[in-house]
Amino acid sequence: MFRAIDRVLSRIKELHDHITIGVSIDGIGSMHDYIRGIPGAFQLVERTMNVLKKYPNIRRNISMVVTNLNFSHFLK
Repeated sequence: MFRAIDRVLSRIKELHDHITIGVSIDGIGSMHDYIRGIPGAFQLVERTMNVLKKYPNIRRNISMVVTNLNFSHFLK
């Protein structure tokens, strides 16, 4: 899967000078997985962000929505 991301990112970089890729994070670790309903989703976010580090001209944007479920999680 991450080789495919590399291929896509290298092609995007060829086509455009300024790219921003956004990633949503709803919590850390299991909290993110719980809110998303997908076991292992947080680990995929981490791996994706690590792949994006290889492309310094591609900006990374992390967004989150604070809810009753994750509010206290971010205070730790």
